[in-house]
Amino acid sequence: MSANEIEGHSDLGGSKGTARDGFLKRNLACLAVSAPEVAARIEAAEATPVEFKTAADGATVGLVPGGRRLASLHQPLEEARQWAQRIDPAETACVLVLGFGMGHHIESLVTRLNRTGIVLVHEPDVGRLRAVLSAIDCTDWMDPRFVRWITDVEDEAQFTRCFNDIETQMVAGTKILEHAPSLPGFEAEIRTISARLTDAVNTARTTMTTTLMRSAGTVRNELL
Repeated sequence: MSANEIEGHSDLGGSKGTARDGFLKRNLACLAVSAPEVAARIEAAEATPVEFKTAADGATVGLVPGGRRLASLHQPLEEARQWAQRIDPAETACVLVLGFGMGHHIESLVTRLNRTGIVLVHEPDVGRLRAVLSAIDCTDWMDPRFVRWITDVEDEAQFTRCFNDIETQMVAGTKILEHAPSLPGFEAEIRTISARLTDAVNTARTTMTTTLMRSAGTVRNELL
């Protein structure tokens, strides 16, 4: 890779530090609309080390200790677009994404769903999430109407708020997508949230079936 293809940038002070402070405030204000508990946890967390670089396509990418990348170091935006292509908007209205990474794949998924489906983001590493949200302004796509958050699989308030009023989307079609670079070390959390989403979808289907049966009975009685 040539020096022109990817450029590292400092994570220290100066105007960039000021810009990062602004990014974090903007992102947390947007996030807090749908997930105040998550926003509070991120704000209280200490950022974990992420080395940020700029790829050839202009996107910000990051490496965590050990050199593991959170997105492609070459064409992260195209990688994200291809990742999101796995979802068919005609068949899926709710997607649980396991891992935030740099957020590029989440943005691509929101775009692919045409801001009609619901994206549930699960990222257990709150410190890393703080670091990334301090480096990238996500507010253009992080619409609280379509993007919801869970960081703690044991936090009932997060689950309740995340799954509230999306029964129709869950029944219409729910998928789980993994963001592989974000997953190492969180296998237990992934199993737990996947199981809880499955339970929520089954409950939504039962509720909707019961409601439809009762509605059909009401209509039939009115016609008699």
